[in-house]
Amino acid sequence: MKYNFSDLSDNDTVKRERAVKYFIFSDVPNAEFLKQFFSPYAPPYSLKEYWEGCAQVLCGRGLVAIESCLNDLLLWWQDKNWPGFFTVENFVLENKVVFLSFIKGRLREAYNEKDIGRFKNLLELLLKTDSNLTKKQIREYEAILDYLEDDCWKDFETKFAPLLTHYVETF
Repeated sequence: MKYNFSDLSDNDTVKRERAVKYFIFSDVPNAEFLKQFFSPYAPPYSLKEYWEGCAQVLCGRGLVAIESCLNDLLLWWQDKNWPGFFTVENFVLENKVVFLSFIKGRLREAYNEKDIGRFKNLLELLLKTDSNLTKKQIREYEAILDYLEDDCWKDFETKFAPLLTHYVETF
């Protein structure tokens, strides 16, 4: 049976599971399952009911098959409430060594763009993935996360910029 993108909807679990299996082994490019993050944000890609299915397809293909889009998987960290986030998070955590450099790059990008939500989410991910962080770095990053809990920059620049500038440059 042939499936199309609309079968990845979360409205019918059984049909979605079959479509996911079909697409995992299909020759449909990986980029097709990441279109929700890139302009133009047109349906059906912009409709969140498909995002869990997209995440399952990409993660189900495995590291080698999706090597060209590993960095783009981290776009899910813009909002941890998005469908598919937990599927991708589990995949990233299972393969944390492979993702570490991508995480640091996306963290630097979020910092430079002052995207507080994404920065906070990625910093939490860094704490879960980087086994080379010192105890001092962990304490400092946790202090930053506590500070960012309000979801605003406030005096973030003056309070943490000197500390983060050093770390962000090393990412």
